[in-house]
Order: sequence, then structure tokens, then C-alpha cells
Amino acid sequence: MKFEKFKLFWLKNKKKNLKILVVSVLVLFVVFAVAAGIRISNLMDHINPDDGVNFSNADESYYDDNTDFEAIHEINDASSLDDLLYK
Repeated sequence: MKFEKFKLFWLKNKKKNLKILVVSVLVLFVVFAVAAGIRISNLMDHINPDDGVNFSNADESYYDDNTDFEAIHEINDASSLDDLLYK
């Protein structure tokens, strides 16, 4: 009995109520899809792309290292290492 009333409500007036329901659901779906698209677009705008390494700007902390390996080759034990480090 209740199902018949429910069915009649949606099907009366050439299915006018059913059409209103379908259109309302579709409108809500489109609104949520647009809101999600705007949110994703805003999040993507906050991502800063990496410009890569700019070799024209020299790093101030960079300096040429002493690559004299002969002194290290002469190390035999820990005492000679201490002597090298204290020089």
C-alpha cells in the first residue's frame, strides 16, 4: 500500500516529480564536481615547480679542496693520523 503511494507520487503528472528529482541530483553532482575541480586547481597552483640547478650563481660555501693524497698515503697507524690532523 505504501509502495503504491510512493510510486504514484513519483509517476503522477507525466512523471514531473521524478524529473525534478533527477534534475536536482544531477545539479548537485555538477556543483560538487565543479567545487572539487576548483579545489584541485587551487592545490595545484600552490605547487612550485623546481627551476633546476642554476650554475650561474656560485655557492659561497664552495671552495677548492686540497686533493693532496700523498699525505694520507703515508699514514700507517693512528698516531701518524693524529700527527697529520694536528698539522
